[in-house]
Amino acid sequence: MTAQTLLQRMNRIKQAVPLRSALYQVMNELHAMANSDAYSVTFTAANNPNTVPVFSAAGYSGYSADTGNKLIGAHVTFKDDLPSFVHELTHARCIQCYKSEAVNYAQSRPNTAAMTFGMGAMPGAPAHTVSLVAESIIARRTAWYRQDYKLVLEGNLTRLKAIAETEDYEETENKFMTRVQKQQLKAAPTSVEQMNEQQTLAQEMQYQGRVQKTLRTWKPATENQLRLRTEAERKKSWILERINYGKNGMGGLGDVHFEYDTVVNQMLVQMHAWGFDAESDLFTAVSTLAQETHERRMSAMAPPPNAIPGPRSVLT
Repeated sequence: MTAQTLLQRMNRIKQAVPLRSALYQVMNELHAMANSDAYSVTFTAANNPNTVPVFSAAGYSGYSADTGNKLIGAHVTFKDDLPSFVHELTHARCIQCYKSEAVNYAQSRPNTAAMTFGMGAMPGAPAHTVSLVAESIIARRTAWYRQDYKLVLEGNLTRLKAIAETEDYEETENKFMTRVQKQQLKAAPTSVEQMNEQQTLAQEMQYQGRVQKTLRTWKPATENQLRLRTEAERKKSWILERINYGKNGMGGLGDVHFEYDTVVNQMLVQMHAWGFDAESDLFTAVSTLAQETHERRMSAMAPPPNAIPGPRSVLT
């Protein structure tokens, strides 16, 4: 799917859920940012998702000898997966709101780490932009870190993990594929086009968390229950992996300072796709975290003293 197609899916989600829900507010926030004239978000499709801030290059609008390179947007490298796409858009939104190299909370002190830019625009970004080199991003990001905020964020994820451990992942609206969907997947493809359609459908069924229902085995009820249980275990493993990623990033290379908002929004969208709602303790908890992060990001765009100073403990 293209970035525009994924944005359209986000818009359809927004239109289908209650206006006051955290899911609506997050979808509305990210969709509006991606379509904003005041903040440039550009996209490149690839299998290595990543988001970086982009700045005005010397000699172009926004740059001046006095203030230097001005933050003008973010470049999002995304893969064909809506929850992952939302994850990357959340990085872009944090860059816009906090202006602190993707850290997930507001600045509280000046940053003295040098801003060192690479030569020319990164692939896919606007030609008149430049980006910080990796060493500069890491140094500046680390300079923003606050240990007290880290403890709050990790505490929220630790409490979320305890809820995730006891969630019944079989109690969801989405259980089985329809008969038509099952037939489409089992049909022998007669063309490359049909093969691609089957692959797209299989990805969609996994995104929705649906399994094939069998009627032909000796004990179909037992087999179907086993399939549901296996899918429930997959859902649980995915949630626990995302919570761990929120704390440690990939292979310990990230941390909660800049992966908290992203995984919260990613889990929110994925659980909605699986068919969970307010009757689920876990979906309710994820929604609570998403609401808190949304409120902080929105407040960061307002002048003090309206801005919320930092993350809050919201799960008991």
